[in-house]
Amino acid sequence: MKPKFSVILNTFERISRTKDIARCLKCVLSQTFKANEIIVVNSGDNILKINKIKNNKLKIFNLKKKTSISEARNFGANNAKNQYLAFIDDDDLWGNNYLKDSKNFILKNNAMVLLSTVYSTINGKKILFRQPFSNSLNDYLNTNAGAMGSNLIIHKKIFKSVKGYDKKLLVGEDKGIIMDLIIKKNKIFFQKNKVWYNLDTPKSITKQPSKMIDGLTAFLKKYNKYMKKSNKIFIKKKIYSYKKKQNFLYFLHFIFYFICEKFSIK
Repeated sequence: MKPKFSVILNTFERISRTKDIARCLKCVLSQTFKANEIIVVNSGDNILKINKIKNNKLKIFNLKKKTSISEARNFGANNAKNQYLAFIDDDDLWGNNYLKDSKNFILKNNAMVLLSTVYSTINGKKILFRQPFSNSLNDYLNTNAGAMGSNLIIHKKIFKSVKGYDKKLLVGEDKGIIMDLIIKKNKIFFQKNKVWYNLDTPKSITKQPSKMIDGLTAFLKKYNKYMKKSNKIFIKKKIYSYKKKQNFLYFLHFIFYFICEKFSIK
């Protein structure tokens, strides 16, 4: 029996969204093996409308602005009707045969969870960005062994068994779900498929020190019992580095405010 895919496309309100989501939807709709449904989950104050695309497989859900990536993905998954969930962020792309090759891989290997190779582009040159490779929990504690937001395909039953993405993890939610699956003895399969990751997304959470601090702290708390001392030190150093950045930003804001007040015209 051929696997049926529900694509879960996550998007959020920002300047580049219109361009990004148009490119992403084009790549999803151009797949040589078609998805049975495409669920777009939008987070933002304004309702997302896609008037130029008429497709009865396309469903759009508009959620509030402060919806996290994990909450948006889980919402999409909970509303999906098919057995396999294929996640993609609106600024990333798949190769044209992504779903076809994934279907064949699933049939050949009876795979329930699979991660694909991730590429990116720097200065016009294609680079290998992530090569998924490990079923060992330890390989995900300090680094990311290949789990991204747009290269995961997972059976809905398995997704629900770990309650989806952890909304407390503001960062590391991509590898967090893989770690949760490994902890529950699920096997992760790896395929040489093509996913393209965008390195230039504005408002990336990695550029927001306060959210990085909260996310890393939650990650440390959740997986603390699985960590060696060296793992804990590594995470704590990262938290400290973001605290330094945060304090520096507060300092610059204070200087700017002070100058404005000092030279303002009464």
